[in-house]
Amino acid sequence: MRYRMALAAMTTIVLATPAVATADQLMCNRREVAKAAADMLREGTIVIDFCSQCEDRIRVVRVRTAAAVEDCKWELEVAGRVVWESDRELKQGEGVKLARYRRDSARYLRRLDLAYAYVEVEPNDFRWLGGLLGLSADVNVASLRLPTIVSISLGRRPLAQVPTVLPSATAPDARDGSDAPDAPPPPNKTPPGGAPKAPSSPPVAVQPPPEDAPAAPDDAPPTNGRSPDEAPAEEPLAAQGNALTTAMVAQVFDYWRTGSGEPVLGHFVACLKLDLKRGSKTRYECVKTVDGPVERGTKVYGWSDWLVPRDADVKDVALEFVYGADVRLRKPLALKGRAASPMVPTIAAAKLSQRGIYTLRLTKGGETVREVQVEVR
Repeated sequence: MRYRMALAAMTTIVLATPAVATADQLMCNRREVAKAAADMLREGTIVIDFCSQCEDRIRVVRVRTAAAVEDCKWELEVAGRVVWESDRELKQGEGVKLARYRRDSARYLRRLDLAYAYVEVEPNDFRWLGGLLGLSADVNVASLRLPTIVSISLGRRPLAQVPTVLPSATAPDARDGSDAPDAPPPPNKTPPGGAPKAPSSPPVAVQPPPEDAPAAPDDAPPTNGRSPDEAPAEEPLAAQGNALTTAMVAQVFDYWRTGSGEPVLGHFVACLKLDLKRGSKTRYECVKTVDGPVERGTKVYGWSDWLVPRDADVKDVALEFVYGADVRLRKPLALKGRAASPMVPTIAAAKLSQRGIYTLRLTKGGETVREVQVEVR
């Protein structure tokens, strides 16, 4: 009798296993696969962690590091910070398009199943990672798009580097146990007629720094107008041309009126000349950006503008001037919401006194938001 009861219990466990197994499909992979996945994720890349076969929340993660680690074969380990999260758990991918998101700031360290990780291959176009690597698995959601306001809040970020040559040694097929993976879905094909052009950046309007702002030392480092990673331009906010729709403008206004207090970076440039003429239509705008090497002693302005909720008072943003590995100057930037406008500009200046590469690093909460470089000859 006891034998029959034990056998029945074991049978129940065995029969229950397949229902759970779908939640763990591409966790353990060969080294080549795990390394290829890690190589796709540079610092600042956005990853969506979401198990489409489970009851799970959607987590939007900004990557700090990604590495292949040895455990059950090899696994992809990602460290970073959760920046947005769905407000509830979704059942097996149901209602993904209707998910609502809330801000988060939790630290993130997790080993990801490649069947349930999504990487950004085009602005706001996230594809499941295993498929991009030519692996096979059962997924309920093959691609994801975030709400426009969430995507805007992430700013410009590096896209995943999809390998042109897939790893030769891939993980076994999750459905039939064979070693030969299905042909990968074509990741991110360019649509007929070519890729849509990103809208050109609008003129950058600035305001002078407060009169009581401390002056930057003459030997403080530089700023630059371009990211070394050449981050791609953000996607157009409207489906046709550069025109904004009423709904999209309303989202921005609502964020300004009732936002959670977190600022959203708009532009970040290195400037050689500001228009300071009274009565000028372009007063306080950058009329000449850094577009190549500069001479020693050149004064460079680091300028940024932010979308800031009107009731916000953000004090953890700073601009660092770095030469080599040394932070020569760190200047806090006050981002206080305004009743008259959602745009808040910031500016800091420094003379670049040494030959070499200077880096201007924009940080928030001690984490890098954007970096630009300038060469001094």
